[in-house]
Amino acid sequence: MLLLLWISITPTYIVEYDVDVIELNKVLRRDPETGVHEVTFTQLIFWDWKPLRGEFIVRDWRKWSAGKPLPVYDRRRRCWVLLLRDGKKWKMIRANSFSQTLTDFDPELLDRKTNPPPRRRGL
Repeated sequence: MLLLLWISITPTYIVEYDVDVIELNKVLRRDPETGVHEVTFTQLIFWDWKPLRGEFIVRDWRKWSAGKPLPVYDRRRRCWVLLLRDGKKWKMIRANSFSQTLTDFDPELLDRKTNPPPRRRGL
């Protein structure tokens, strides 16, 4: 809340982006000795739907850690909104949906095989 107040008082330029899905993905690794699964890393993946391909593709991603912002649902706009600082820029990312996943593989890395980072639109 304090962050939103600060942004409203300080003249700040916010770049806005629209994606189809924001995913909070936790990649798990199984410890071979104990068999216990532990989180290796957590990331936010921004997906776009490509109707001609009939699939979602990664537009961009960011590493996420506890304390960083998560998307919140904006009832007025009827979408999920994430406000984050990316370097010196503020970015507002809107999405139709938000999901949280636990995987034993990295979906962003898998997407690189057919959609390498230089071809992505990015944020």
